[in-house]
Amino acid sequence: MANDLTGEFDIAVQMPMQAMNRVFAAMHRGRRFPHSLSVRVDDKQPIATQGLVVRPISARVDRYGEALADWHRIRPGGELPFPMPSEHVVFDPVVNRILPTREAAVRVHSNLEGIAQLQVSAPTMGIPDDSGVNVSGAVQVMVRYIADAGTRDIPQFMRGEIDIAARIDQVASQAGNVIDVDLKADTVDVRFKPAWSDRALQSSDIKSIEQAIRNALKTAFQPSNAMLPGSVQAMQFKTYKSPPGGIDAIAVLLNTTDRGGDPASANRLLLGGDDHFAYAAGKDFVIGAFDRMIAAALDQLNLRTFDYSFDLVTRIAGYVITRTAIRYTVTLGSVRLELQTGQMHLTIEGAARTASVLPNFAFRMTQALTLQLAGAQAELATVGDVSLTITSGGIQGWIVSLFKGSAVGGIRSIRNQAIARAQPGVRALLDANTSLGAFLTSIMNPVGASGALPEHLEPALEYTAFDITPDGLILHGALAVPVWPPAQVELDATPGTGSAAHDYTALLSWIPGGTIRQYAWRYSGQAQPFQVDGNTFVTVDPPDAPTPSLLSPVYGYVPICLALSGDRCSASGPVALETVEATTCGWSAIPLFKPTRVSSDGRLHIVLARPGRGGLVEVAGHAAPMADESGADALNIVVHFAGEDASADSERILHAVREAGRRDAGIAVLVVLPADQLTLTRYTEGVIYAEDQGAWSHALGVELGRRPTTVFVDPSGKAVWRHEGAVSGDELAVVLRERARPTPIRLPELLRTKLRLGHPPPNFVFSYAPGRELTLRKLVGRAVTLVFWQSRLAPSVETVREIQAASLQDDAHPLVVAIHDGGSADAVLSVLDRERAWPVEDDDQALALAYGINVWPTIVSVDAAGLVRDVRYGRQGPMLHSLKGQAR
Repeated sequence: MANDLTGEFDIAVQMPMQAMNRVFAAMHRGRRFPHSLSVRVDDKQPIATQGLVVRPISARVDRYGEALADWHRIRPGGELPFPMPSEHVVFDPVVNRILPTREAAVRVHSNLEGIAQLQVSAPTMGIPDDSGVNVSGAVQVMVRYIADAGTRDIPQFMRGEIDIAARIDQVASQAGNVIDVDLKADTVDVRFKPAWSDRALQSSDIKSIEQAIRNALKTAFQPSNAMLPGSVQAMQFKTYKSPPGGIDAIAVLLNTTDRGGDPASANRLLLGGDDHFAYAAGKDFVIGAFDRMIAAALDQLNLRTFDYSFDLVTRIAGYVITRTAIRYTVTLGSVRLELQTGQMHLTIEGAARTASVLPNFAFRMTQALTLQLAGAQAELATVGDVSLTITSGGIQGWIVSLFKGSAVGGIRSIRNQAIARAQPGVRALLDANTSLGAFLTSIMNPVGASGALPEHLEPALEYTAFDITPDGLILHGALAVPVWPPAQVELDATPGTGSAAHDYTALLSWIPGGTIRQYAWRYSGQAQPFQVDGNTFVTVDPPDAPTPSLLSPVYGYVPICLALSGDRCSASGPVALETVEATTCGWSAIPLFKPTRVSSDGRLHIVLARPGRGGLVEVAGHAAPMADESGADALNIVVHFAGEDASADSERILHAVREAGRRDAGIAVLVVLPADQLTLTRYTEGVIYAEDQGAWSHALGVELGRRPTTVFVDPSGKAVWRHEGAVSGDELAVVLRERARPTPIRLPELLRTKLRLGHPPPNFVFSYAPGRELTLRKLVGRAVTLVFWQSRLAPSVETVREIQAASLQDDAHPLVVAIHDGGSADAVLSVLDRERAWPVEDDDQALALAYGINVWPTIVSVDAAGLVRDVRYGRQGPMLHSLKGQAR
């Protein structure tokens, strides 16, 4: 029977749009929605042939399941194509084709052919009208589109909003015990609302983009479904559109049996202004369930019948004349719950029988009840004492008082026992986690990927207030999601599309649960960014990038930093936007030598240098020289073993490289200095620095006499020219002009590990005490900082000491695992405090190879869930702030 609260349903759960958007943000964080996409668009030709559907759009992912950042790898027949992930494919890839359906054929083509890369924000939901059946969703996107040659050209860079509107029963309808999200129907409305593009968008361009999105929804998305909680047999949805200033909401309507219901029957908005959800149980459902539970408790505890006795005393003039023992047998009968405004009333009918001279009679026991809230559960609580009323038998006066005085203790005990026995059932009946919580958990996490997920998300529900009405119970509550992880900032170098040899892309950067609003690009050491951009995730033609003409020295080991800012809704408390900021720095690198040269001495390092105080060289860390694994020739290199006037010599060498005018030859400049002299030298842009420990002259086969000495090494690795003393720029220019060999344009790569943010790192075993071993995976539940360092390199030592000092100031600091290169035991122990850091020896470089470490120090932050949240290359300065953010 329909009621005013839940209509024709047992339970109605309503959520305002603000709370739903918090859930959608958690789904974005849980990868039910993609944050980055690289797709191949090709739907110029008909895509339905003899009933077989060919997907016109397919995602391209790397081995982690993340979007490919290098658009050159996204080509027809490219590796690792998957259906576009509405639930992220990395956790549970589908190996067979999606079964063709009647609706899947695309009749209208976008006539676009090319590559699209998108950054996608967390979606937000809206109610477009008061029909009760329509819902809309919106995502903010930054788009890079590269048209195939000879095909229709549209703007390369765009920013805007994708809006999708559909009937609620298309967005989420029930088929069996599965909630099916279906956006393939022709009635689904797709709109692209551009906010910016690098050149004017025509109306025909917008229509083509919208059609490509429609085609992708029909043919390229996996089904995104959720199983119903076991206690729910039927589920329907309804929307509520309020006047301006009111509460727009969506309702999940549930029945515990398979009977249907009309969503139009549940037309009352139950939410208060501060509610994140309202859980309403209808009158018939509540009364039927409570009656059954109390009755069952009476039966299970054998409380239906009990005896009570009293003495009937006759007195005359104050003297006892007779004393008669009276015994009554009380039998409890029907149980009935009544809902009133503010209270529930539990009524139990009973009868009292006796073999004495006193009469038999019937009575009614009434107990006022309310609810007591505890987290996401509610249970019964009594209000006042039990009330007894004689309903038949003709007894009155002192006999009634005598009965009540004698029997009420037994009745009270029965009430307490029955309610206590019924409480687990009441808690289960009103537990928000068994219905709403289970439903939200199922949609926050990818379906079918249990055990493969790196992170499992569950909402936290808590009741805050309740209303008892004649039509049922309303429990108001708050919803929180797990604390947001930090924003992930990742940058890659990709082949250039402008005049430079390369661009930088931040495609894989994202704010879990949020929206990126702006990027700022700068070189490390610069006070101001060289590009601030709220429209794209790519910097094209970055300043100082090598140009195809190669007239300048080939730059390498140059620090570049990327900062993002944006917002997302709060994870708990009032739903409000919070500002999010994050920064990462990377170092570009170029292959200097063939592998045989690089591996000739394991102690070869490139200095990660940046301008410091007074313009002097600041050493941020050390990197292994990048080897050219392609088999082709490496670069021409001018190696200068510097003397006291390193800065002046460096300027003359750079001038000589430019004066040589070799457009076809890549020439790098490497300046090698003693470690104590390096930080006293003025930083010269365009120079690659190295510390001299005898390893470089040995690797190059050069016997050093006096300094300075300048050597020209051709791409084969052979020293073909040598000069002792101060170098002459004019003489060197002639040498380079005549002896430099042609080389291909080298695209700088970013030094980076094999780790991917948001994924577990490789597991390893280590000794945490003499004779005691542990694996990294056993530390899940506590944040961990992994530091890869070398005991003979000053920036490494300083970084480890700073991390240990930071841990002294913060009781919640992550556990520090210091992975070193197997240097002397005295050197390691002089740096490490065993109470603040666990040393792990890696003398065979097994861990460094598994993690892809090529920079020392490298700091890897692993959160309590066991996922990589941050990777920092080189010395970062004070560590306390960055460590606190990872200690959750």
